[in-house]
Amino acid sequence: MLLACAGWSCPRLISVSAVSGGNPVAREDPEGFATRFMTCEDCGHHFCDRCLGRISGQQPEGVHCVRCGGPLSTRYRFRYHEAVSASVPEAIRHYEQALTLVDEGRREEAVRELDRAVLLRPAFAAAYYERGVALRHLDRPAEAVTAFEAVLRLDPGNVEARFELGGALRRLGRLPEAAHVYREAARIEPRYTSTLINLGITLNELNRWEEALEVFEEAIRLHAEFRAIGDATGYGASVAQAGKGATLTNLGRYAEALAAIDASISSGPDDPLKCANRAYVLKRLGRLEEARLAAQVAEEIRRRT
Repeated sequence: MLLACAGWSCPRLISVSAVSGGNPVAREDPEGFATRFMTCEDCGHHFCDRCLGRISGQQPEGVHCVRCGGPLSTRYRFRYHEAVSASVPEAIRHYEQALTLVDEGRREEAVRELDRAVLLRPAFAAAYYERGVALRHLDRPAEAVTAFEAVLRLDPGNVEARFELGGALRRLGRLPEAAHVYREAARIEPRYTSTLINLGITLNELNRWEEALEVFEEAIRLHAEFRAIGDATGYGASVAQAGKGATLTNLGRYAEALAAIDASISSGPDDPLKCANRAYVLKRLGRLEEARLAAQVAEEIRRRT
């Protein structure tokens, strides 16, 4: 049996095996698999040994679930939503109800349920996280910042919360702070390319183009080496190439910019901005007919979308 580790941004799977010492295939690939883990008695999430090691460094008073604050156990059990149990804590029930409301698009109600969850359990990091995401969707970025900061007080190593905090700060126009948050996230988990891409975009907007170029190139390298994590869309490499193209354009390196933009277009979905950038670069290179055609393509994509 394979389980997903619930540690924030952890890509490892957990191998549950009756074989003494764990499945030999899993033992031979410690980067991809864990054979030792613990399970939260309240929310049922599983944590691999590496995530437990990180958590223990943050919780000197005793290790508990980094998501809901519940007790951890070495015995396996089903996730709470897979079994009917009258013993599920009330805070967990409010959290689960909030997730259902989010799925239904009822985010204002979801925020109220999450407020109840954190009132009952102040160490409920996942509830603060979902509250921040809901507030971001409700265009309440200042409140979202507060929610993500609460997550990080409970779990400083939470890369996804740092990523979301950076986005909320960007929405407020606080770009230098957002760049700092993204830098910290990249330090904690260098393979999380969504953070790198947003850092590159932010540095570009701050006119720190050489730094932005370095960041985009690192994201592209991670994707090329199949080491990237956190790419929810599957188009991270394409987005990184687009960012690299925009940065090279700002630096006046138009031939290199064109190569990056073309790589982005060939590996991602149709995007009018990419084609418009391509038209601009071609014009700067003096390839006017190609620039005209690229501009037409950009306009056609805009009409379709």
